Amino acid sequence: MHTWESRNYVFEWVSRNSPKAYEEWRPKYTLPRFETAREQLSVESEETEEYRELKEHVERNASKRIKDEDFSEEEKRIVEEAEVSREKIVKIIVDPLALYLPYHYYDQRWGIYFRVNKMLSDFKNFINMLESAWPRSINIWEAWRIYVMTIFWHELAHHVLEDIASALEGARFTPPLHLHYPLLSSSIEERFCEYTAFSTARRLLTAPRGYWIPLLGSESAWRIDLDTRERVLSALYYHWGRDDPRSKYHPVVDPMVPRRVDGLWTVFWEAHELGVRAAEDLRGRVFCVTF
Repeated sequence: MHTWESRNYVFEWVSRNSPKAYEEWRPKYTLPRFETAREQLSVESEETEEYRELKEHVERNASKRIKDEDFSEEEKRIVEEAEVSREKIVKIIVDPLALYLPYHYYDQRWGIYFRVNKMLSDFKNFINMLESAWPRSINIWEAWRIYVMTIFWHELAHHVLEDIASALEGARFTPPLHLHYPLLSSSIEERFCEYTAFSTARRLLTAPRGYWIPLLGSESAWRIDLDTRERVLSALYYHWGRDDPRSKYHPVVDPMVPRRVDGLWTVFWEAHELGVRAAEDLRGRVFCVTF
């Protein structure tokens, strides 16, 4: 193969396996449908009987994986301060409804941590938005599965970016820690992870093979039709304020993302999506916290 052909092939391969710059996730249903409910979100919603049943089920399953005791009071304080300042803490990725502790910094405690109390509180208000937009037409358990899996895919995207950084560290014969990780700035990474989360939840609501998501209990695949997914994800998009282009979580691919992942994204993401074992295996590293 001639040099120019080789270069062209490499360019095409990298392009095919990289996220597309400026690509943005957009909801099927637009804001007017949700405006009334959105205006009422500041008012705490009441607990319905359906919600109480779901809450009891979730808390019962989550209790098996609560890891509050693994965090010092200082670390809990750091997490709380990160919520107020909205700045990234270098060693803990603090998202509104979950945490990701990178293995670059946490040898024994790394993994995904669902913030179960915050999730349940937020979901209670979110259900009001759904009920306002489509009265009595969406099953609360299906909505919860979509809600949880969207958060899970976001945190998994943080993990996959870390795995890509590790691969680049090894490929370039550099010391393995801290030289390339993190690959992206906080705001660019968060927007890309949210883009990945919404894009994946639209088509896939089953956890990767070998994973147990404690907030869902049974891992049997539920057949949730596409329109229900579109409704719930559209409502989530507006409920979480992802329509604001200034938001740190606006779901879009910054041009820096394809430049930094070096054509590795699709290969790594699909492997994780299928539950393929990796050197730093996330299976068994999905926990819950109550703060």
